Amino acid sequence: MTKKRMLAFVLALLMCLTVLPAGALAANDGELVSNAPETIGDYKVELNGSNAAIVEYLGSGGAVSIPETIKKGTVNYTVNVIGATAFQGKSITSLTIPKTVKTIRGGAFAEIPGLTSVTINGDIDSCDPDSPIFSKSGASLKVTFGKDVAKIPAGIFKGSNVASVKIQSSVTVGDSAFEDCTFLKTITGDSKITSIGSSAFGGCTALTGFTFASGVKLGEYAFEGCSALTSLTFKGNMTIAGEGDVFVKAGSDITATFESAVTKIGDLFTVSGSGKPKVTKVVFQGKAPSISANAFKGITATAYHPSDDSWTPVVMQNYGGTLTWKTADAVKITTQPKAVSVKASEKATFKVVAEGTELSYQWQVKVGSNDWTDLSGKTKATLTLTATASMDGNKYRCVVSNLLGEKKSSEVKLTILAKPTISTQPADAVVNEGKTASFKVKASGGELKYQWYYQEYGTNIWTKIKGATSATYKFKATRDLNKYKYRCRVKNSAGTTYTNAAKLTVHKKAAISTQPKDKTVKAGKTVTFKVKASGYQVKYQWYYRTSSKGAWKAVPNEWSKSLTITAKKKMNGYQYRCKVYNDFSSVYSKVATLKIGK
Repeated sequence: MTKKRMLAFVLALLMCLTVLPAGALAANDGELVSNAPETIGDYKVELNGSNAAIVEYLGSGGAVSIPETIKKGTVNYTVNVIGATAFQGKSITSLTIPKTVKTIRGGAFAEIPGLTSVTINGDIDSCDPDSPIFSKSGASLKVTFGKDVAKIPAGIFKGSNVASVKIQSSVTVGDSAFEDCTFLKTITGDSKITSIGSSAFGGCTALTGFTFASGVKLGEYAFEGCSALTSLTFKGNMTIAGEGDVFVKAGSDITATFESAVTKIGDLFTVSGSGKPKVTKVVFQGKAPSISANAFKGITATAYHPSDDSWTPVVMQNYGGTLTWKTADAVKITTQPKAVSVKASEKATFKVVAEGTELSYQWQVKVGSNDWTDLSGKTKATLTLTATASMDGNKYRCVVSNLLGEKKSSEVKLTILAKPTISTQPADAVVNEGKTASFKVKASGGELKYQWYYQEYGTNIWTKIKGATSATYKFKATRDLNKYKYRCRVKNSAGTTYTNAAKLTVHKKAAISTQPKDKTVKAGKTVTFKVKASGYQVKYQWYYRTSSKGAWKAVPNEWSKSLTITAKKKMNGYQYRCKVYNDFSSVYSKVATLKIGK
């Protein structure tokens, strides 16, 4: 162990002594003691104030989700401490640690070989650098840090069998957090890590790549001995702690990519002794960054840069190392893929055309609302698929990339054609004369085309309706269309289907065919005014006025097509008319005048 690492170990040990729970004492054998443990459910706990420390797990194993609180009587105690070796050696397969847990003692989850997944939902502190929390635990262990995790404590998974890590928010990674995790191969969300402690990933011999966040702080020996590393991507500037040695004895033909946001590079690959990282390719995606004196000292690699005025021969020479310089052109998509419609079992082909240096292609698919996923083996400019019915509606795009970055093509849709199927037939319509009639069809099958036809009442001939080529046909209902029938032809390249016929009923407006006439009678005689009308469910209302300039008044209770009254002398010159109406129209008759004779 180097002097610097020994110092880090001592400092971590001293820090542990400052975070002991209130009231806890050290016995002669070094064990922590507080209130007497008691058994509550699956746990042996020590209660202290409003908090609970789990000192031993008593359950049967399997999937374990540590509770946020433990209840004794009517009191809920917050679980905030997991004691040393509390779960050690138990037959646990999955583990969830709640946000309430702030302290976990050394070896708390050690020696659990069947553990396959761990989810940590809050920030915790490890208090024993010599006894990592998950030492010798895990079988292809998947570790997830929840969205509320801001720090991954020192040594937490040191020496365990972690295979993959998922990080969901910005975090700092403590010293030796994943040191000697020899099965750790993938880290999702590595670009969210803002600080990487000393030896944090040292000895992770299966780790193949890492993406560094802009502004990340790199600790000494952070990736020491990561012999499988082939890809390092830097999204922005970085800070290097101490004397470096970040990638000592690391790499197998590493490609180091510096994105356009990188403006300066420190002694990133500097190693104080032997063990230079095996960097064989260096890619700069933007303008020439400033560098420290030893940034690429001892590195033999091919270096690529874009066509930019900042890359002068002097600048490239000053980068040092043994770098062979080449110019690369960025990706440019010149022809986007187009949407495709085919029948099931036919070939669907998408194509993208791009320009740039050393292009790579990766086609992706999006099914429904799911995320985009890579199509295995589909890594050429042309994508050809054998269409199936289940692919209908899928979206496709191509990610075209090279050393200088990537471009995503437009999203295009795959439509699987099938003979049209009618799911909603047009319904019979009853419409008032002069109003809008509407017939609608709903169908599936892809790339559908519609054509409406009518059949005149009393015939068997279907006639195409010009311009009626959508799923809905609307028109003004005239009386002459009464009892017509309508249907729609739904068609695509896979076949043709006709809907059922739907009948149109047009209710006629109120209309008067025979008008009331003037009458002359003697006083005391009866007189009758008549009107003859047609229309749908017509109604009548008679009106009168005392002179040609008087106001019209309704004749009470006169709701038939004829009006009979007894003439009186004073009625001489009275006028009468009838309102004929139905629910959607009305019309008044002509005026008839009553004269009283002698």
